Amino acid sequence: MRFSRLSNLRSHMYTHNGEKQFVCEACGVDFTRSNSLKRHMRIHTKEKPYKCSKCEESFTQSCSLKRHMLTHTKEKPHNCELCGKRFSQPFNLKKHKKNHCKGRFDFNCATCS
Repeated sequence: MRFSRLSNLRSHMYTHNGEKQFVCEACGVDFTRSNSLKRHMRIHTKEKPYKCSKCEESFTQSCSLKRHMLTHTKEKPHNCELCGKRFSQPFNLKKHKKNHCKGRFDFNCATCS
């Protein structure tokens, strides 16, 4: 990977050397990045800064709000390439493929398997 800032490279290097310098004072979980600790702290503070504009729901992470918004739009961007069924969440598509499409994925890559 390449970085435009030395600080970003240093932060990234923590993921390789295992050094975790950001520790949660409430429960002791440690993190390599300050943003990860900040996001984790919302578990303890019950802070939910990401609010849905359509209903009363609020979330600790922006990705959770984005996922929630699909319930209002009824958008289903993930589709099964075998039967065409569509899903709003990638996890549900994965679960569908395991159950609905059993036996159709019998060929494994020898390198990746």
